[in-house]
Amino acid sequence: MLKVLLKDIDLRYWSLILLALFPVLPYAFISIITIILLFTFTYYFCINSKSQINKHINIKGFFIFSGFYLILCFSLFYSNNMGVGFKTLGRMLPLLVFPLIVFILSGDYSLNTQKVRIILKVFVFSSLLLLVYVLYLVFFTINDFHSHSVRDKLLDTSFLDLHSTYISMYFSSAIFIIYSFNRRAKNYWNIVLILLFIVGLLLIFSRGVVFSILIMSVVIFFILNKRKLRQKILVVLVVAFITAIVVYQVPFLKYRISEIFQYGFQPTENNRRLSSTAMRLAVYSCTSEIIIKNPLLGLGVGDLQDELQLCYQSLNSPDFSKKNLNTHNFYLYILGTTGVTGLLFFLFSLRMLFKKAWDSKNLLFLNVFVLISLILFTENFLSRSYGLTYFCFFTILFYLLDRNNKENP
Repeated sequence: MLKVLLKDIDLRYWSLILLALFPVLPYAFISIITIILLFTFTYYFCINSKSQINKHINIKGFFIFSGFYLILCFSLFYSNNMGVGFKTLGRMLPLLVFPLIVFILSGDYSLNTQKVRIILKVFVFSSLLLLVYVLYLVFFTINDFHSHSVRDKLLDTSFLDLHSTYISMYFSSAIFIIYSFNRRAKNYWNIVLILLFIVGLLLIFSRGVVFSILIMSVVIFFILNKRKLRQKILVVLVVAFITAIVVYQVPFLKYRISEIFQYGFQPTENNRRLSSTAMRLAVYSCTSEIIIKNPLLGLGVGDLQDELQLCYQSLNSPDFSKKNLNTHNFYLYILGTTGVTGLLFFLFSLRMLFKKAWDSKNLLFLNVFVLISLILFTENFLSRSYGLTYFCFFTILFYLLDRNNKENP
């Protein structure tokens, strides 16, 4: 009876629909859904024909995608702070679980375009709920409005571990999805949705995400647009000029941009405070010193943050004494924990994603993967559960869709 029921109801598909709600789910719920997803794929893997499954098991792909995580596990052996090491490995476990699902447990399972569209629509819907919450904060709970006030309110939220970078990534992806689904059809509701998400992006104004989108847009425009080079350059310059005017006219956007060029100290009543750019440069400087001393294997998964804190203490700034700042660059984090070895595995997995998305001419997923690779230069995006879930969610959808397209060309 159970087998008949499970045959009629595709639990793997419904588990992915549940996972698509992650933008508005607390970490505990995301963990439960991930366990359900792993369980459902394991169940179908066990009951399906072994001859069918064996043809689709991709051991090479599994080791390439989980290689960085496996090296991270190995680095525990030369880490001193085992407690932090185990905690980090537990938090980053999706980097092992999702490759296991995609390359081994999924077997010959695939998702057609219609099912992927439904799952992505659920993601857009959950992102829209988050946007409504952001707009509520702006218009009903904040008196002295500026970009930092929105970001501070989000960080103070108790039921979600919200951070401006992750929310901005959700909004950006929602825009990509809506545009991808409706670029040939004139639907005014979709235009309204895109504009609302753009407003949300500007209200939060995560500089790393906004600049990544701009860089990505320029690169894709130059690659895909068939106009002459001179025309392309002119279009980019005009858009850049209009953007600069808009930023200059909106006070909180102007403030966020001006922060970038404040390299020194900002005076306060009791102390000298580092500007955000100066703090980030100091973080990069400390991280670089550690990497230079341990280039091949890094310090290990448990010790990097301890070494960073020692370096911060030598800077004699109150900003660093109050904050437990990470590397703010995931590539530097990989170098600091696992050295060049871990970085090579990670870059190779990204290369596989880019190549597969490019070869399949799937612009939506290519945009998402490029955006992720760019934001990793300014944030430890894959060190937290929401960033990991975002990355793994789009990766598993892309691979299951690509498998279907190859089997049903």
